[in-house]
Amino acid sequence: MCSAPTIIAAIFHKFGFIVMNSQSIFLLNTAAAVVLTTAMSACASQESAQGPNRVGLANPASKYCISLGGKRETRKDAAGNQSSVCHLPDGTTIDEWALYRRDHRQP
Repeated sequence: MCSAPTIIAAIFHKFGFIVMNSQSIFLLNTAAAVVLTTAMSACASQESAQGPNRVGLANPASKYCISLGGKRETRKDAAGNQSSVCHLPDGTTIDEWALYRRDHRQP
């Protein structure tokens, strides 16, 4: 198997630029591996520092529930479907989106 540093060393040797023995080739391979590892780890640390991508938009129905003093609860049915309900301060429990649509009717 030929690596890029080995091929480069062979080309340099052919044209008389540099004479490389097996120890020099090993050092060149090691240096190339260190440079690539450092470059790749620098990219990985920047990616993890940014965190996961987030859209940044809050659910308006959830925000409305909380603005009324309600507490949110996420429920899952037998099929695994999720829905969120709002427990209002007066004891009423209502689906978040039903509450939002009820109070924000379009003309």
